[in-house]
Amino acid sequence: MASPAVRAVLAVASGDGAVVTMSLPSGNGDGGAEHGRAAVADPQYLAAYPGGGTLYVASAAGEGTLVALRAGPDGELDVAGESPAGGGTPCHLAVSPDGRYLLAACYGDGTVSVHALDRDGALGACTGVATLPAPRRAADPERQDGAHPHQVCFDPAGRLVLVCDLGGDRVWAFRLDGDTGRLERVGSTALPPGCGPRHLAFVPTAPGAPAEVHVACELDSTVLRCGYVPRTGALRPLGLSAASQRRTGPAQPGAAGGVVRNYPGAIAAARRHRLSYVTNRGHDTVATAGLAVTPPAGLAGPGGGLGAAFTVTETACGGAWPLDLAILEGAPPADPVLGDSVLVANRDSGSIARFALDPHTGAIGALTGVLAIPAPVCLRPITLPR
Repeated sequence: MASPAVRAVLAVASGDGAVVTMSLPSGNGDGGAEHGRAAVADPQYLAAYPGGGTLYVASAAGEGTLVALRAGPDGELDVAGESPAGGGTPCHLAVSPDGRYLLAACYGDGTVSVHALDRDGALGACTGVATLPAPRRAADPERQDGAHPHQVCFDPAGRLVLVCDLGGDRVWAFRLDGDTGRLERVGSTALPPGCGPRHLAFVPTAPGAPAEVHVACELDSTVLRCGYVPRTGALRPLGLSAASQRRTGPAQPGAAGGVVRNYPGAIAAARRHRLSYVTNRGHDTVATAGLAVTPPAGLAGPGGGLGAAFTVTETACGGAWPLDLAILEGAPPADPVLGDSVLVANRDSGSIARFALDPHTGAIGALTGVLAIPAPVCLRPITLPR
């Protein structure tokens, strides 16, 4: 067991059917010690209750389940409750800023469910289920045979809920009624046909400047830069770039002519920089997306100047099939020796890679360590209760 002095740990959803808490990698080399473990079948995503103490898990096993885990002061984990997800194949979670509701994006049946939480974070009843409209046409019939929400998140003001619909090439905006726990559809933004929006992240902007969103599009391997309209939740495309400039990656069975298809996965933004970081599954890189003063030749987006200054740089992910990432800034969770870092969950290599993050530029630097864990699929730094 960890010492009571441990304040921040890393929660990891593992493909071997467990959620574990472990020490964050540190400059003195003692990272990776396991503190707690709870058995959860087919965990897909983790979310934390505001202030820490309770962790929520989306389990895709069976008809879909939400699991609440209590974290103790030493990082130990105990199952505190379970509830039907309210939809099929829950793959993403979000806790309302006031801690009253847990939302689940259910990829399998095109729904978003809402579940009440009590003051201690315990799971309550399902208060509502919103069904996304089926797409009128599918650019990718195999992956877009219906609505497939892959992410649910709140905007920075906590007013609106945004849902990335990979199956419908849309980002939907909802308003959550705080009294009833039901979602009211506000509108949607149509994105390029066949792009398959998977996840989005709000990127810091200058004081007084409009909010900005970067969208990781899984099916056409792009990152879309958009302005955000807080009143309606609409996105206004401003730029576009390929998520990866590489045409080859690690050897894959059946890859035609050595060309490996790339699938952007998770996206996250650092608090200090106007950048986002995207995992590339297939090419096994982490892309840093942002504005360039002088765009490299050939990176201008479609429609003339669209995306001409929006570019990516890439770093090898330190493993295979990077499915998630986490940005560590400040102390904790940043280490006083290693400083700011990026953690990358490499599922197929069974590892978590840690990279230095330049505090001045946001650039990803050297690989500073690798932790072994079976098939990590989601990372969540959490603060332990006192």
